[in-house]
Amino acid sequence: MQQTQVISFVCQRLSLFLCLLFLTACGGDTLRVVPPKMPTELPYKHTLSLIGEPTLVQNFTQKFKTTDLSDVAILVATPDPDGLQINLNLASRTQDIKSGIEQTLSQPGLLSRKLVKPQHTLSYTLRGTDGKMISGGAAKTSGRAVTVYVPRLSSQPFVATQDDIKNLMEIVSKELTPVIQAQPWRARVLAQQGLQHVVIAAGKKSGLTYGTNLQTETLPLATLQVVTLETTPEGQPRASLRLIQGRLPTVGRAVVPLNAESIQ
Repeated sequence: MQQTQVISFVCQRLSLFLCLLFLTACGGDTLRVVPPKMPTELPYKHTLSLIGEPTLVQNFTQKFKTTDLSDVAILVATPDPDGLQINLNLASRTQDIKSGIEQTLSQPGLLSRKLVKPQHTLSYTLRGTDGKMISGGAAKTSGRAVTVYVPRLSSQPFVATQDDIKNLMEIVSKELTPVIQAQPWRARVLAQQGLQHVVIAAGKKSGLTYGTNLQTETLPLATLQVVTLETTPEGQPRASLRLIQGRLPTVGRAVVPLNAESIQ
């Protein structure tokens, strides 16, 4: 009786082994469990400030939300020590267009009219938190052709229209969006709270959520977790981080995403 039970047990195990072997041979890949990959791009947004002629900055600010730049950066009114800067400089000139419109008017040799096309060039540079240039270039656009009388009574250049500003902004956005996205995200400790917490100038708009884990950028390493998210009366974002592991970072030290590769 006992021998029969042993033989039955062995047969059951052997049948199970042969069944698994058959399934593996027929479709081994279906039995393989592949863990999901973590996203390589973190959702955190950089802070970005615009530097340049006030009217130009105002126009760019109004159109910022409609560009790709808004997906990777938050526009701030004043430069952020942990943020990036775009310096803007707009220059305009006119290009003569050959046409049949040129003709002498009532005073030959003194007054004439011609067709010109305004051309606007926006030079821009992207600078990092250390003030060094990361990228730069020039965006160009042409306005509608207009008739002018020469010599002109005013030497003031043609002013870029709202459509010109929109075109320039779109060019700059396409050029700088991938560059900004590739920059490592960081925030510096503003203050310590007791023995277990620190405060940084970042919040929900930067992509932080409750439970987000961060770490110090340089040695000695420390791991911290977001426990509160708030906004100051002045509208500035703040996050409180609780120490999980290591030594509480001092004021001025930078924290980065936990999976960042910028540890030194």
